[in-house]
Amino acid sequence: MGNQGDGRPDLLVGVDFGMTCTGVSYVNLSIGSEAVKWIQKWPGRSQANENKVPTIIVYPNGQFRPSSWGYLSETTAEQYAEDKDYKDWFKTFLDPVRLEQKQAEDPIYSPRTIEEVERWYEDYLKLLYKHIEHKLSSELAGQQWHNAKIEFIFSVPTTWPPAVVERYRSTVENAGFAQCRNHCLIIGLTEAEAAAVYTALEAPGIFKVSQLGIGIA
Repeated sequence: MGNQGDGRPDLLVGVDFGMTCTGVSYVNLSIGSEAVKWIQKWPGRSQANENKVPTIIVYPNGQFRPSSWGYLSETTAEQYAEDKDYKDWFKTFLDPVRLEQKQAEDPIYSPRTIEEVERWYEDYLKLLYKHIEHKLSSELAGQQWHNAKIEFIFSVPTTWPPAVVERYRSTVENAGFAQCRNHCLIIGLTEAEAAAVYTALEAPGIFKVSQLGIGIA
């Protein structure tokens, strides 16, 4: 099928990069479906359905190539090995103000530079992108992954200023998202807006009640 002629994308992919876990939802318009689905199979957890994967990446000491990510990083060998550097809870440090606060509070264990944080982001997102391609390319109707029209939509924290949002955009692009000719990257909703959209889709009755309550004294 495909949507090359009508201007619509073949695939919408939403990425929620979280402090502890990251989720990927998608809508496969190439088969005429508008159902929102989630990637639920992840490396290291193939026997269970999980809507999210841990936002963790591990490096061998002194090396720049990660040894594991996500659920693969939750093994004893990765978590407790003396020759491994375990990175988690690093999301907020892309904001220089938050990074400086952390460095002042904990100068030994905080990231040294914003470039180091960007590298963790980029390496994690590269592995995430490869997994997204692996899981979703076979679901496209009549299109190859690199030729299909795909929109990647990322949410951002409400507190991030424009400069941090642009740093995030650059890091996401460097990780491989929207590098193909027909792929595009949208840094769109704040996380608060994304939560409202999710509620509207999954529990419309609750969302309508909330709307009715706006402005009521």
